[in-house]
Amino acid sequence: MSFFLDHWKSLSILGVVALPVLGVFTPTKRTKPFGYHTVGNLFIKTSEGNQGTNTTPSLVTEFPLLSLDKTSYWKYCLPKGSKLNSPETPTKVNSEQNCELTWWGSQTHKSEEQERISFLLNLMNKFLKLQHQMNLIFLFHSESINRQEVNTEGDGGWLSNIKNTCQISKDSYNSLKHFFVSSTPISKNCLISPVKVELTLTLGNGTQQASDTQTSTTYSLDQLKKGTVTGSIHYSLSDYWGNLHKLSEEKEAEFSFKFQKPFEFKLESSTGQENLNFDTLYNQYQKRELKLEDFCKRK
Repeated sequence: MSFFLDHWKSLSILGVVALPVLGVFTPTKRTKPFGYHTVGNLFIKTSEGNQGTNTTPSLVTEFPLLSLDKTSYWKYCLPKGSKLNSPETPTKVNSEQNCELTWWGSQTHKSEEQERISFLLNLMNKFLKLQHQMNLIFLFHSESINRQEVNTEGDGGWLSNIKNTCQISKDSYNSLKHFFVSSTPISKNCLISPVKVELTLTLGNGTQQASDTQTSTTYSLDQLKKGTVTGSIHYSLSDYWGNLHKLSEEKEAEFSFKFQKPFEFKLESSTGQENLNFDTLYNQYQKRELKLEDFCKRK
């Protein structure tokens, strides 16, 4: 049915290679269900700057999970203070997202601005697919995640609620893991839905913004293409119609996978063996040839 459910099936042919991985499921509070839509936040920083503390994204997006590749269904907005905003471009403010989402292509953009936004929208869309498949691969091969899940203290009973809602055996350590990597949904009323993707684009050394005499702080398309990206996907559980389940005190559970060392993907070609090239991995993903070994090329 869903694009993501379809890609569960490729996991059964993978070879086993052990790598250290820590799976952390974190229940958080959501105020609005997005169902089969994924909201994205893109942050931009420079490797030599201190923008890492900036909590305002440069781009906010919304992708439909059932039609991920239909660009006319994409939504986006540039928050106030975004490094992608032109000085004369007004920002429509939404109280929840600091900007008002609009359909991609519904407004007239300057050619350069349109190219930059188009590149970043496609980058976030590709990252969502690649990171999701990567999460499943590492979970599939993980040996320690099950016991860590069951023994988690202070979880407010949300793991038990997931098992009850999704009809997963309470007595099996492997049942919860199987729920995530199964080639078919365990319950049609309990589907895994990626609800949020967060991506940080770090630009290389020597990257400079506009000069102090200019009011613009935008980056060029060439600068954006030479960065590195890292990020994560947050998941929740929805019913068949895309409504998120409320597992405890009217709160939806949101969970993600955190690795002991974050993976960083280079956007430009590199000969270094320790570097993970984004385009190379994405091409492997498209051909359904992505394997655990492909992520070993790093320090």
